[in-house]
Amino acid sequence: MKTTRKKSKTIISGLIVLALLAIALLIYRDSLEEILRGIREVSFPAILVSALFSLLYFGLEGAIIYRMAALYAPGYRPGYGIATAYRCEFYRLITFGNGAGIAEIHYLHRKGIERASAAGISILQFVIKKVSVALLGSLGFLVLLSSAQTQELCRDYLGFLAAGCVITLLIVLALLAVILSDAVMKAVLWLLDSIAVRFPAAGTKITALKEQVRLLNRSGRELFSRKAVLVQNILLNLVKFIAAYAIPAYLLYGKQALSPGECVALMAVVYMLAGVIPTPSGIGSLEFVYLLFFGSFAEPEVTVPSLLVFRFVTWILPFAVGGLFCLYDRIVPGGRSKNYEDKVMEN
Repeated sequence: MKTTRKKSKTIISGLIVLALLAIALLIYRDSLEEILRGIREVSFPAILVSALFSLLYFGLEGAIIYRMAALYAPGYRPGYGIATAYRCEFYRLITFGNGAGIAEIHYLHRKGIERASAAGISILQFVIKKVSVALLGSLGFLVLLSSAQTQELCRDYLGFLAAGCVITLLIVLALLAVILSDAVMKAVLWLLDSIAVRFPAAGTKITALKEQVRLLNRSGRELFSRKAVLVQNILLNLVKFIAAYAIPAYLLYGKQALSPGECVALMAVVYMLAGVIPTPSGIGSLEFVYLLFFGSFAEPEVTVPSLLVFRFVTWILPFAVGGLFCLYDRIVPGGRSKNYEDKVMEN
């Protein structure tokens, strides 16, 4: 009886994942159709090389998760981190960007890491990612400013570029201040309490936010005390983003006036600016800034396909791979962890 029940739940779980895949494809069908039309204009070897850059990106993302998770669970393996990185991309798309962090916490917990520590890892990853984006974006801005070919672009959009740099750096400094200063953390908690008193309806969200602030401070201090791991994670993040920024540089090589290095610098600025424009899953903001800036140096028949290929290898492919991992978790015997989901099923 119990075996039949488990099999039924396994089938239902698999069907749920397939349903989520179908719903996501339905929701994003217009974008998907546009991407598929665009990539037909790009050669298969170019798409393959771009996919390899994407593979490197998510491999490094998995390595970052592994390095941080190993601090709390010595038995955590690199493969777990890579699988978790792809699973998070699956949930990022089907939840319009809101479920990736929760998914990461869930899958870290399944490997024996306490929920509070898993939440701290997820929050710290966000901080280190912001630091890396800010560093590369600011450096890219300086490269563009010093290049004769891109100086005019910088002058035309100087206010936009400067605002993007300042906003990103302020976000990074604010997050680091919460980590490094107990006084700042207490001030933030006091401010949140004041907001909760004034807006009682937001009480639940304020409570969750206060817990995130405490976790950020505690986990950040633990990571900052392990300077070697911190430096490794920052370097891995920098290389990870450079791998992603190299995709447009490769696709546009020889099709516009910029050198590969200038393309990477421009993409670093584009990515930084897109990150401060609030849209679900980052959809829309990246496209707008990408076409605005790269369109200054190449024709639309070149920039649009390169953007669509970039979206395909960093958005559609990871989503599909993550969906396969999630499907494996649900239907393959032994695919589920014994320490969390099986207990739920037994109840």
